[in-house]
Amino acid sequence: MFDWKQHAPSIVPRQGARTALERPFEARFLGGLTARAPDRVEGRPLEAFREAAEPVIPAIWRCLRRFGVRPDELDDALQTVLVGLFRNWERLSSFSPEALRSYACCASVGVARDVGRSRSRTTRRFEPLSLQEDLQLEAADDDPETRAQQREALTILEAVLKRMPDELRDIFVLHVIEQLSKRELASHLGIPEGTAASRIRRAREEFARALSEVEQPSKGTSP
Repeated sequence: MFDWKQHAPSIVPRQGARTALERPFEARFLGGLTARAPDRVEGRPLEAFREAAEPVIPAIWRCLRRFGVRPDELDDALQTVLVGLFRNWERLSSFSPEALRSYACCASVGVARDVGRSRSRTTRRFEPLSLQEDLQLEAADDDPETRAQQREALTILEAVLKRMPDELRDIFVLHVIEQLSKRELASHLGIPEGTAASRIRRAREEFARALSEVEQPSKGTSP
């Protein structure tokens, strides 16, 4: 049985990739806002938001990617999440760093779905991750064999997520991979805790089912 928690590493944009994460912080989200002063936007201080939001950007990026947002859509999607955080900053400014990360990850669900709906119906619903295209392994091991195993594990994980219904995939990513609690899911997604618990259970079952489909061809059959 594939142990994703042990073998599937986190993903981040590779060095040199042209993504929103490389540009100055303001450039990632100010396009959706009107700046009246260098240090204030819509009357809110920018520096405080920058300090709080920058650490959660990698988690937002991972969620968007695993929710099916394609590389060419990431800049706009990430900006949309950041703009949403900033517009609600009067309330969110009191959140702890971990609570803000949880909120941002859940906010990424709606943004990713909006991106998917606006995408042409003739394109693929989900484009598998390509490490060569725009990703690298986080805290990657220098050992070539270990690197190869990590890449294979990530490929399997993404193939499994691709086979899951969107709602269950999102719950699996948020709860199992990003480690959001049942209470956080209920609060940020606006659902009862009982519903969150039920979706977590179904998501785990669906992951196991999809994983068996992915692993079966590689096992082959004996003559």
